[in-house]
Amino acid sequence: MPGTIVVEGMDINPQELNEAGWTTALGGRRKQPTSTSPHGGQDGTKNTPAGSRTVKSPAKSFMKQITAASRLPTLPKDQIKIIVRPKGSLNVSKADIIHLAQALAMAAALTEQQTGEDTVCPNKVQNILVIATPHDHNARAYSRIRKLHTKLGAFEVSAYIAAPDGTCKGVIRNIDPSLDDGALKRMIVNPRNPKALEVRRIKNTHVVVILFDGMRVPNTVMCRAALVPCFLYKRQVDVCYECGHLGHRADVCASSAEEKNKCHGCGEAKSSESEEGVHQCTPKCEACGGPHITGDRTCRHRCHIPYIVQRRRRRRRQMARQAQMAGGDDANLSYPQGSSATPTTPPDIKGSGGESSTGKKTATAKKNKRNQASCVLSEEGKNPTSQQLKDGT
Repeated sequence: MPGTIVVEGMDINPQELNEAGWTTALGGRRKQPTSTSPHGGQDGTKNTPAGSRTVKSPAKSFMKQITAASRLPTLPKDQIKIIVRPKGSLNVSKADIIHLAQALAMAAALTEQQTGEDTVCPNKVQNILVIATPHDHNARAYSRIRKLHTKLGAFEVSAYIAAPDGTCKGVIRNIDPSLDDGALKRMIVNPRNPKALEVRRIKNTHVVVILFDGMRVPNTVMCRAALVPCFLYKRQVDVCYECGHLGHRADVCASSAEEKNKCHGCGEAKSSESEEGVHQCTPKCEACGGPHITGDRTCRHRCHIPYIVQRRRRRRRQMARQAQMAGGDDANLSYPQGSSATPTTPPDIKGSGGESSTGKKTATAKKNKRNQASCVLSEEGKNPTSQQLKDGT
């Protein structure tokens, strides 16, 4: 029976089946183990000529640092990922990670033998813990942790299972808030939407996030008999409303009281008042440097660029480089080496219909560009720079 997990010597009760996270998407998403190389990333290096420098804007460089720090640590792709968000003042960057791993195993009621293949890694910028395990039983045990006992004291935590690799997310809007997750799942996760794996509402809003198998978000989804437009999900940059910094959220903020006392708009201490006794604030965005508070809806760096969009852009650049190299090879073949004559463009060769070969190549190139643009729009469902895609959170 699909979606059912059998554990030897133990019955799964209904409470274990209704756990937080993308639990139901795990059964059909398990892949064959893949070997991970410790030297990954060498294929993406670029050889730049000596003395050449690329000048980047401070906002772009800062956002790239935040984006890189917000990614999950490098862990085996075939394992299940669990995110643990500690609440209170627990700072994972200063805590003993070995002790935290032992505390997590104790809170999940797992023995040392059961956690022998698990991996616990901290994300110091987001102030979270990431656990990777190949066992479903361990993943469900970790996702049920609600309190963590450490040498620094007891801390409340929220744990959930992350979405599997090889999936993407879309959003649908204007959905009745009275519909719970169970009703939404029955409406969307069915044979009429074969790629839909899981459904979840964003808090108490009218926006619903759908997890799809593969790297393509459909333009529409079927909700019973209704055809609802679906847009690419674009995750917001984490902004802390306690200290005003980027990279983490307020529920896991471990900043000092001095940092939390600063104004979120200008970054100055709230105690600094003018002669009238009112704090004069000139807001400045920490992400783009614009005259607005950090994380405002008008900020152009408010959301991360989705991975599927980054991958598509990378493939376009590779295709452009390959086409440029192919064009250079054709030029070298047209002009033999060692010739002292000035190279001239060869005359057009007329075809049977009287049309030149150059004209045919131009028409074919334009047709290919139109086809490529239509494929991009059909994959994204929306231009990634449109306002609706920016609000797809």
